[in-house]
This record gives sequence, structure tokens and C-alpha cells, in this order.
Amino acid sequence: MEYNILLNSQVINEWADTGAIDPTNAILLSLLAKYDNPHNKLEHDKEGYVWLNLSYILDQVPWLGINERTLGKRLKKMADSGIIDRRQKKIQSGSKLYFKMSDLYRQMEVWYDELHSLEISGDIKGIEQHYREKPVINGSETDEKVSHPHENAGAHPHENAVPHPHENAVPHPHENAGDPYTINPY
Repeated sequence: MEYNILLNSQVINEWADTGAIDPTNAILLSLLAKYDNPHNKLEHDKEGYVWLNLSYILDQVPWLGINERTLGKRLKKMADSGIIDRRQKKIQSGSKLYFKMSDLYRQMEVWYDELHSLEISGDIKGIEQHYREKPVINGSETDEKVSHPHENAGAHPHENAVPHPHENAVPHPHENAGDPYTINPY
């Protein structure tokens, strides 16, 4: 059974608007991301796909309360939306399902890591340029330029009516200190 679930919430949130991710799918995705590592002992093919038995996945997270059929549908939905890649390989006794994180998912992970580094460094121009190079997820963004969240407020679909953090800021307590008619809010 899995005891630790690690999620890259920024990347997963990119697919939330498309309807491909809900909390259950996010947990399943965290398992797939963990197992999609060539250094683990699971069976991988030449292209990096990992074989996971559906019942094994369900044994890791029994508290989700889903069955193999539902799990298969959820994995198909994630594959159709571009979060994961999956393939089925025929074997003597039937078939095996192989999975890996999609290239787009991996690109989004790298994009957010780079964005985080730029934010830490305070490189505003670098951040603006980085937003212009953001990978596009089908169904959630247009192919148009994606602006920095505080540039042109309201232009980005998630920025409707969200002011810049410094807009309408409360004045510093010592501003207008000599003006006897100004009420100090502190």
C-alpha cells in the first residue's frame, strides 16, 4: 500500500480545466509518475513504458474505492487528454497495459521548475519571456500568447477581475504623517 502521495499540483492543475483531473485521478497520476522511473524494479520496455497490473495499482490505494473497470476508464481518459501515454501489448495469456508520463506532462514539469527558479531570482523579464514559451495543453489554453498573471489584468482566462497584489494597497502608517486630517489605519 502507498503511504506517500506526491503531486505536482501546478502541472496537474493545468489539466483540471479540461475535466481530465479530479482528486482520484490526481492520486492515480501520482502513482504513475512514481512508477515511471527507469531506476525502479518494475518492468519497462525499450521506449520507457512501465507495465503496471491494474489490480496492483488498486492494491496500492484501496481507499479510493474503485474497481478495475473504473480504473481502466480513468486511465483511458488521462491518456486521451494527453497526461499519460499508454499502450497495450499482446502476450500469450492476453495483454499487458504499459504506461508512461506524456512528453507534454514532462515539459510542463520542467516549465514550472524553470518558472520557480525565475521567480526566486526576481527576473521579471525572464518570467515574462517564460510565459510566452509555455507549453499548450489542448482544451485549456489557446495558441495565443499567455501573459504574465499580472500583465493586462483580465486578459488571461484565470485572471478575470483579479487585481495586481499592489493595487489598492493600504498606505504605510507613516505616509501623510504630518497631515492632521489623515486617519492612520494602524
